[in-house]
Amino acid sequence: MSDDSGLTEHNFLIDAPRERLDVGSLLFEEGEHGEELFVVVKGRVLLSRRTQAGESVGVATIQAGGVLGEIALLQPGPRSANAVITEDAEIVRVHRRALLERLIGRDPLARAFLRACAQLLVLRLRRARDLAGALGAYERGEGDAAVNVWLDRYDAVGDSLVLDPLKPWLPR
Repeated sequence: MSDDSGLTEHNFLIDAPRERLDVGSLLFEEGEHGEELFVVVKGRVLLSRRTQAGESVGVATIQAGGVLGEIALLQPGPRSANAVITEDAEIVRVHRRALLERLIGRDPLARAFLRACAQLLVLRLRRARDLAGALGAYERGEGDAAVNVWLDRYDAVGDSLVLDPLKPWLPR
């Protein structure tokens, strides 16, 4: 079966093996080497970072339909956060090598997926900048109005829209 784009319903996202993970499972740990990203089919994943004092601070919650680990897809290396399952989850792993092999084969869906991941990364970096701006304004004592300007910018940048073009191919 194919749609208007000529792509079949069998693609690297739907055909990829799925993993079921229980609450409390560690998907990956800050600092460990990563070469894959994850699509959350069901459940929730909490991303957290360690502070200099050694405390764990939550930085994002990824829900069903969300993607995490995209930096490793673009540039393998140490993970920038911990990812812990907070609601029983089903995930799909997309390994960098498998995606690149698909890209080499000129798969339009794989190219669209990589482009969406790059856009997602840019949006998340912008959100981090805006959150840092809000914290800086607060620390400088600039008042609630200045902090709220940054927080409004942070809230306006949503990452779910980036994946909208991929919804027909995401696992259900």
